[in-house]
Amino acid sequence: MSIPSFRNNLPIDIHGNSIQIIKEKSGDYIASVSLFSSKFIKENNLPNGKILVKLSTRKQNSMKVILDRIIDSTYAKGACMLHKHKKKWYLSITYKSNIKEELKFDEDLIMGIDMGKINVLYFAFNKGLVREAISGEEIEAFRKKLSIDV
Repeated sequence: MSIPSFRNNLPIDIHGNSIQIIKEKSGDYIASVSLFSSKFIKENNLPNGKILVKLSTRKQNSMKVILDRIIDSTYAKGACMLHKHKKKWYLSITYKSNIKEELKFDEDLIMGIDMGKINVLYFAFNKGLVREAISGEEIEAFRKKLSIDV
């Protein structure tokens, strides 16, 4: 059994559902962070228990794109952390893509394969000029490498 401990430099773990991100008309991003349980809020007569944090996205267009995708649910929020570094607070948000690509089977696409001695494998597609070969030299080099390592 472990004993819970606290140090002032440990990050605060926050469940992804406890954070809502809002984009204001000015273009600023605000994170509404709920740090307290509903039971604690009721016991202490707190109005809502949420802290509003302005997210700094200056000169970071990639961060703005990610936040926009989290807002429009293209990305799903995961676990989050609040941590302090050099007297500044940072909010780390994990995210993952919700988009699942469907693999479509193309019945008109045909791949031909030729197995031989000089080129162990040669393949080509009926559409386009995609052709590739695996030479016998590659396999011989691999076999020699395995025999030396053993």
